[in-house]
Order: sequence, then structure tokens, then C-alpha cells
Amino acid sequence: MKVITITNRKGGTAKSETTKAIAGGLYLKGYKVLMIDLDAQANLTIITGAKTDGKTVNDFLNGDSGLAELIQSTEAGDIIAASPLLYDTGKLSPYTLQKGLKHLKDYDFILIDTAPAFSPLNAAAMIASDAVIVPSQADILGLQALKEIKDEVESVKEYNKALKILGVCITRYTNNRISKDMAASLKAVADIIGTKLYNTPIRENVAIKEAAALHRSIYKYAPRSNGAKDYMALTEEILQDLKEKGK
Repeated sequence: MKVITITNRKGGTAKSETTKAIAGGLYLKGYKVLMIDLDAQANLTIITGAKTDGKTVNDFLNGDSGLAELIQSTEAGDIIAASPLLYDTGKLSPYTLQKGLKHLKDYDFILIDTAPAFSPLNAAAMIASDAVIVPSQADILGLQALKEIKDEVESVKEYNKALKILGVCITRYTNNRISKDMAASLKAVADIIGTKLYNTPIRENVAIKEAAALHRSIYKYAPRSNGAKDYMALTEEILQDLKEKGK
């Protein structure tokens, strides 16, 4: 089982859409995937169509439930929903999530969507993970956020020495001169901090937003769209990357 945290301190980078689309791509490749929403805004929960009025991940964090009891099945995949009460997680141990995930042995991948801020909850997600993937827009704020992610990963190495940034994926990409220049700068920063920029930028595409609004998988809603093509290509890059690093 591989656990991957999808994170960026900057908001508006399509973290939740990216988590959902990578999960869907992995499912189509034959893997069993679970998504966990650790953002109190519950964007991933909403765009997958999961219920927000039942048990959520907060029941686990407060010690009231095991993770397996919280899993919901949606068209977009299996998910553990978020709660607005995630702002108050009580006495959270750095290893709380890591210990809970050990009981979920039926999944090949667990993807954790996090809030756009560094917090004890985000740290717990990283401590429980094998790797981090960073969705980023090709702009100056994306460059700064990428440097901050490196510091965050280093700050939890005391608890998880093996944690690494698997890669950076460009989202909401528009094919213009500024975006191309910023993408080149992102690649340079990714090289400096010891990771990679994935070759597949996720182009700005209305089908992604429409699929999110309808709680549907981009691959079922618009399989021929640029959004579906880009996210599947990204999923294949991630799988190849994991295969190479596993050798």
C-alpha cells in the first residue's frame, strides 16, 4: 500500500480536483484506491458527492471510530469525508493517522487531500505518507509555495525519515509566454529541492469543473476532454515514477 499526500500551502491549485482525478486514473489502471479529505473546507468531499452529514474523519481523530467504518463509496471512488470540525482535532498525536491507516489493508493507494496551510493535521498526513505530490500553478506564488513545501517535508523527517516529494504537477495551465517561463522556473526549483516537475501540465479545462459540479469522474463525464487526457497521462507518469523508485 502506498500513501500519498497531495498538498500545497497556496490555495487555488486544484488540489482536490487533482486528488480525485489521480484516484480515478489509478482505479482505471486496476488499483484499489481510497481518498481521505483532511481539509475542513471539504472540497474533495463535495466534488465526489460524499455525504457530509454522517460520520467523517473527525470521528476517527477524536477516537470515536476506526477509519474503515467511515468509508463511503461514490462514483468518483471510495472516500473518507471531511468535517468543518477539523479545525479542532483535540490532542492529535503525530502518529495518529499513521497508526489508523495500518488497518486499511485492502487498498493499493491512499490519497490524502490536505488544507492549504501547514498544521499538526497536515504534518500527521505527511508522517503517515510514503510521498508528497504538489499541485502548483505556473506563477510566482507557486514558486514560493514549492520552497515552503520542502521546508515542511524536512520538518517532519524526525518522524518519517523516508518521506520524499515525489513530484510537482502544474495545474490550470494556460499556454502563454508567462506560463511557459514560470513552468521553466518551477522545474529549476524542483531540481534544486531534489524532486521533479511532471511532464504533463493539466490544462485549464471546463470539463474538469463540470465533472466536479456533477460529482462525477472526469473519465466518465468527459473521457475525450483535455482534462481526462492530461490527468490520465499524469497518473501514468506517477506510476512509472513509483516503479522506478521502487527498484
